[in-house]
Parts: sequence; structure tokens; C-alpha cells
Amino acid sequence: MFKFNTLSVGFTLGGLLGVASGVAIGSVLGFLGGMLLAPKSGSELREQLKTGSQDLYDRAAESIEDAKSKTYETISKVKSKGQEFVKLASEAIPTTQG
Repeated sequence: MFKFNTLSVGFTLGGLLGVASGVAIGSVLGFLGGMLLAPKSGSELREQLKTGSQDLYDRAAESIEDAKSKTYETISKVKSKGQEFVKLASEAIPTTQG
């Protein structure tokens, strides 16, 4: 009997997206809570909201780029393992000559 090694990538795309969305939601809620509870004048609050929202946008964009990078890395690993599997399977199956 021929056995193949199992594929172990280390994380799933769904898990990665869950972490990214959790970080984004937590950041937004923390930011809004801090802004609304801090004693500031209207113009100061608007300026801080503007600056803070740009910071949140930048962090979200960075998280998305990280997720893309990890996704492409995972796809590459899966593709490589698939090619190894096909090679091993083709070597394990005897060919018939007619």
C-alpha cells in the first residue's frame, strides 16, 4: 500500500479573514469610544477624527496587504504539494505498455 504525506499549511483563509475583521472592528470601536469619551472642543474632535480615521484606513490597508501576501504564499504551498502528490501518484501507478 502506498501512503502520501498529508498537507499541512498552518492556517486557513477563513481564519485569516476572521482575525483581520476582528482587528478592524476592534480598532474602529476603540477609536470611536476614545473619541467620544475624551473632553475636547468640536473642532479638535473633528480634526482628531479625521486624523484617526486616516490612521485606521492605513492600518486596514496594511492588514489587507498582509492577508493577500499570506494567501498567495498559501496558494503557492498548496500548488507545490499538489504537484508533489501528482508526481508521487504517477510513480506509484504502474503504466501498461500495449
